[in-house]
Amino acid sequence: MKRNHSKQGKCLWIILSVLFWLSNIHYSFAAETGTIRLGLSQQVSSAAGIVAADQGYFANEGLKVTVKEYPSGSVALNSGLFGGEVDVITAAEVPAVFASFIRNDFCILAATGIIANYSKIAVSMKSGIRKPADLKGKRVATQKNSAVHFFLHMFLLKNHLSEKDIKLSYMKIDELPEALASGRIDAFSSTELSVTEAKAKIGSDGIAVFEEPNLYDYITVQVALKKFVAENPNAVKSVLKALIRAEEFIKKQPEEAKKIVSKKLNVPVTDIADAWSQSSFKVELPQSMILTLEDEARWALDSKLVESKTLPNYLDYIHIDSLKSVRPKSVGIIR
Repeated sequence: MKRNHSKQGKCLWIILSVLFWLSNIHYSFAAETGTIRLGLSQQVSSAAGIVAADQGYFANEGLKVTVKEYPSGSVALNSGLFGGEVDVITAAEVPAVFASFIRNDFCILAATGIIANYSKIAVSMKSGIRKPADLKGKRVATQKNSAVHFFLHMFLLKNHLSEKDIKLSYMKIDELPEALASGRIDAFSSTELSVTEAKAKIGSDGIAVFEEPNLYDYITVQVALKKFVAENPNAVKSVLKALIRAEEFIKKQPEEAKKIVSKKLNVPVTDIADAWSQSSFKVELPQSMILTLEDEARWALDSKLVESKTLPNYLDYIHIDSLKSVRPKSVGIIR
């Protein structure tokens, strides 16, 4: 009887071992070829993700990707990623800076583009605003704690003004054109697409646009929760590989890529031409990005837009290993 029990015990142990081994194989397979929920902002800055999805690069890397669209990167981050709707999102760097003051469970996987002169100030001609100094005392709106909010701050400083000199209000980015057209505000700070939409509502003659080309470069970043990265290392690498392939496509076939993006954004190619001409789509982690994040964090602190009094350590918010493993030359950040 003892021998039979011994044999049965060994058989049971072998069966359990095989089941455990098979479950591990299944887990690894699922991590590499499972569904990734990707959140893309409806902006030119999402070009790499839009092209990668359109050209099937995610599928080529063994991923099943579902795409959810958001009006801005700030919404994609706060509602999409932190709301559990998606796994990886595309956003400007500023919303990530604000999030870093209240949580440390997310990380930047890579930057995928830089756009110069993407943020602009649109003003209604009926308001009497003809030059930047005329913004004083006027009703100006923007999306709070976003890249266009930071641009507004920088634009005002450049023109010897501050937020205290204007009647500042905050709105969702897709509400700004209508607010300007209806006369509820005199001006707004937003992206080129918002300005174009406002022109369509009011007419080109009814709007003036203020620009500062060398004032602020809009950095597009890919963001994920640290838990997701830890549990899906192969999938994260595959996402980056797909984005790198999209980068190469954009470089080799810029006109075709522009058509793909304009179609996805449901706007004419001419509406994104200016932003496209001032864009650099590259999957990288440059050292300069750390300095940019720190500068924006100081603005948030000095402007009392956050309750914290301490500057975050942004090295804790950058995930280097995945990009370093697939394209090490693109990692310039030194720990």
